[in-house]
Amino acid sequence: MTEHVPEPAAGHPGGPAGPGGPSGPNAGRTVVDSAPTAGARTVADEMITMAEVHDPSVTVGALRALFAGDDHMRAAVIVADGLLICVVEPDDLAAARRAVGSAVPGSTVPTDGAPADDQPADGVPTDCAPADDEPAMRYGALGERVVAPDAPVEPIRLRMLATGRRRLAVTDADGRYRGLLCLKRTGRGFCSHENVRSRQAETRPTDR
Repeated sequence: MTEHVPEPAAGHPGGPAGPGGPSGPNAGRTVVDSAPTAGARTVADEMITMAEVHDPSVTVGALRALFAGDDHMRAAVIVADGLLICVVEPDDLAAARRAVGSAVPGSTVPTDGAPADDQPADGVPTDCAPADDEPAMRYGALGERVVAPDAPVEPIRLRMLATGRRRLAVTDADGRYRGLLCLKRTGRGFCSHENVRSRQAETRPTDR
């Protein structure tokens, strides 16, 4: 049985441009970027490519369980056919976070990732938490949760420190998912593939 993947929303790669907005693969997206500097390390140098990704069917309950069970989980990446659909953060699934927007089909989070807690979505009270059986993609966003692979990484690191955001999805110009940029707790550098493998080995159940 072929899985049905929703059509990209206005402003999403592969979707139509939003009302009055420009067209193109990144229309409506706020990609964190900076002009490349010769010799500077880029996001592509620091991103990891082995982070777990989820398909559009993943539920709110499933991601809540992941976030609760692993304090390294700061964001969940939802991908369909190689395209980044959205990034879901723990606060997106908490109470009082319903907001108006259209990051993805049926989304209630603005495309710029900014919460609008004082605005009800379709008449739903803002203090009503998403139900566990709802698609998590309804509450994800793109905006400043996305970064270009060729962006110099040091300005991005400083911006992540300033905003408190420790995970950014990396996409190319066509919106295809490339990897995840993961800021360490110290804020002084980024998680490597070796860091991830080491942590997986520590948490892997041992045979008895």
